[in-house]
Amino acid sequence: MGKVKQSTSARLRNYVSEFGSEILSTDGFVLFCKVCELKINFEKKFNVSQHIRTEKHVKSAKRQKDQVQRKSQLLTNQPTKSDFNKDLCEAMVAANIPFNKFSNTIFRSFLEKYTGKSIPFEATLRKVDETCDVQGRCVANVIVGILKPD
Repeated sequence: MGKVKQSTSARLRNYVSEFGSEILSTDGFVLFCKVCELKINFEKKFNVSQHIRTEKHVKSAKRQKDQVQRKSQLLTNQPTKSDFNKDLCEAMVAANIPFNKFSNTIFRSFLEKYTGKSIPFEATLRKVDETCDVQGRCVANVIVGILKPD
């Protein structure tokens, strides 16, 4: 008995599962390389393998991988806005406690122990926080307090 030939759509689905759905896709009639954005000759498996090894495909795959990494780095490097620092500043100013008290190691360790938060240094609390509003204008937030002699 002879070898039974696979249907075109089944063969294309096999290529997609073998080489990865992030690289190839099919509509049942055409084999498409997502990386190079090209139709691939799928008559022989060798043609598909050969395309995956081409310099164009390798460079495109590397560029795509680098873009994904850059996007994930941008997302993970976004500063997390913490209300804790702002609330801590407001509490210290309201209680007339100077920020230099944060340099006292016993006071710092007490706050860190019971709040479970990392206590910012005095210089960090004095820095200007700059952000942009919805219209793209720069907005600067400055914390100002009155220093009394006592």
